[in-house]
Amino acid sequence: MAMLMGTRVSVHELLRRSAGGDRAAFGELYDLTSRAAWLTARGSGLADPDAATVLRRVYRELWERAGEADVQADPRGWLLGTVHLAARGLQPL
Repeated sequence: MAMLMGTRVSVHELLRRSAGGDRAAFGELYDLTSRAAWLTARGSGLADPDAATVLRRVYRELWERAGEADVQADPRGWLLGTVHLAARGLQPL
């Protein structure tokens, strides 16, 4: 849960708001998930520059697909799975 204006907000809520174009909610979502995403990319064997490239691509895709059902069902799972697959070169973004 993230704190947004003194209220606990879930990843699902931040993603829902992001799907509506709320950039501040997407920033909170990034802040809440980027460490785990970074560790996933680095843990997949990527050097820092490549990990940064993967994260930029995956978060851009997350922004574009935020309202889709497969992303909404399990946002953290989708995000970390996508980072892992992209890092391993198994999924073109």
